[in-house]
Amino acid sequence: MNQHLIDQSMTFQKASQIADIIILAGPVNVILRQIHVLSNLKLKSNVLITDVGSTKTSILKQSKQLTEQGIHFLGGHPMAGSQKSGSKAGWVNLFNHTTYFLVRSNATIKQIKLFKSLLDNHHIHFVFVSAFKHDQMVGYISHLPHALAFSLVHLMDQKLHGELKQIQVGGGLLSTTRIAAADPTMWSNIFMNNKNDLIKQIDDFQKQLNDLKMILQKQNPKQIKQYLEQSQNIRQRMDWRKS
Repeated sequence: MNQHLIDQSMTFQKASQIADIIILAGPVNVILRQIHVLSNLKLKSNVLITDVGSTKTSILKQSKQLTEQGIHFLGGHPMAGSQKSGSKAGWVNLFNHTTYFLVRSNATIKQIKLFKSLLDNHHIHFVFVSAFKHDQMVGYISHLPHALAFSLVHLMDQKLHGELKQIQVGGGLLSTTRIAAADPTMWSNIFMNNKNDLIKQIDDFQKQLNDLKMILQKQNPKQIKQYLEQSQNIRQRMDWRKS
């Protein structure tokens, strides 16, 4: 259906050969295939290729097919979006006051400035990181939370399947599990691309749950309150960029 989002459509190959900036905005496995396609096309000599993939190590490794030819690449990942997918799920202010990770590769300073200027109106906080550090950080702040939400929904269905059909669940549960409604195709791809980090982080979370379990077993109200207060303070500090 025509949503009036573009003025003119072209094939990926044709558009890529006349573009000054190419933004690869599909799932990671699609981006990997597109990089291979681009490596076999005659592109503009000063073209900048960038992406918005949720993992960076595999993409930066694949981008060597481009950089070894002298084609400039800039890894990217905007920390923006929701559990919804597709073009209808976007909105004008999607990137406002968000963090945008950049992995430089061989992009020139001039090209990076040009790319950032395209997003000037959104007050984005750009952060340069290595591909390894990106995948580690985003694993904790995005991939692990999604894994926990998916798992919690599975647990509730297994233990409360009949009861869940009869009640209107509270806002806390809906907030906690909102991201479990995210696109399974996209997230299975993300999980597989960052599986080593995610497996370690699941282990870390299991240890954290065991710590809470031990505190509860001690039946020490003061210790329980201290644990919750620490979590409250950490969570409140996460909102500093929105204030």
